[in-house]
Amino acid sequence: MPPGRIILALLPPILLLTLTIDASAQTFVVGDRAATVTNANIRAGGLMAGDSISFQGNVSVAAGAGVTIDPILSGLSFSVEAGSSISSQAIGFAVGPLVLLPAPPVFDGSFSNQGTITSSDADGVAFLSEFTGSFFNSGQISAGNSGPPSAGVIFLGNFDGRFENTGTIEGLSGADGVVFGFDFGSSAIFLNSGVITGTFDGVYVENDFNGSGQNTGTIIGEVGGVFIDDDLNGSFENAGTIIGRNEDGFAVFEELNGSVTNSGLIQGDLDGVFVGTDLTGSFENTGTILGLTEDGFEVGRDFTGTFINRGTIEGRGAGEEGFEVLRNFSGTAINYGTIQGA
Repeated sequence: MPPGRIILALLPPILLLTLTIDASAQTFVVGDRAATVTNANIRAGGLMAGDSISFQGNVSVAAGAGVTIDPILSGLSFSVEAGSSISSQAIGFAVGPLVLLPAPPVFDGSFSNQGTITSSDADGVAFLSEFTGSFFNSGQISAGNSGPPSAGVIFLGNFDGRFENTGTIEGLSGADGVVFGFDFGSSAIFLNSGVITGTFDGVYVENDFNGSGQNTGTIIGEVGGVFIDDDLNGSFENAGTIIGRNEDGFAVFEELNGSVTNSGLIQGDLDGVFVGTDLTGSFENTGTILGLTEDGFEVGRDFTGTFINRGTIEGRGAGEEGFEVLRNFSGTAINYGTIQGA
């Protein structure tokens, strides 16, 4: 066995596995590819800053979270390797305390999944903390929902890190695909070149979106595609596909003060793009925006920003518009493409 590496083979029955170290940062390998752990809750405790934990086995948990990492220490690194799986009835992979704290911890390490993480009744992966680290998924993460709202991946605190998905993240049975549960910070980055689907929203941001986002993949929500529940003060670029099957394709519930560009497809069963109050920033379209039963592009209050269209915008609902501002218009709108209503 190489120095500094501890290999733990998981064989049933194991009710609790505690990783405890008393030296400098080390690397742990949990499981082997032939082992399946049933009715076990793996809890990593007694870790030190900078530790690295690699999951290489198959973990199956009948009750409770598949993996719980608590407490959070600086620089922790977690990886679920290709060919590995973690499945549970509750949260598949939980980082942070499973209770609300007045001062939540901060995760500044890294999380990488190349395997499969599944929860039948709760979140697939949940960060119960502030997040300033990096998240990368090239595997498959899925969540079910038989109780409180859940998501394939959820960040419950402020997010000011890096999120990248090249794999598949899915929220089943009424769950969202990806949820940012508080502010999306000014240094935060969202990158999706894979597939994110939700049987509620595809991507949901609870508060302000202050960072940068780019979608070159597919985001589909059975309700809304991308839903920002407050202001968009940062930037978002879509060169892929965003679809809301029962509501809007891309919605900013309050003000759009930043910038949005679309060179792909944004489609909503209601509006293609919806801005709930004021648009003071900029929106440029070179792609296609479709509102199947309402407007193609709707601003709910004042328009003082800039709008440029070089693509196609359609509002296909009876009596609806391709482009509509419901109150005051004092901005700049330039059309080089096609804007049409029904």
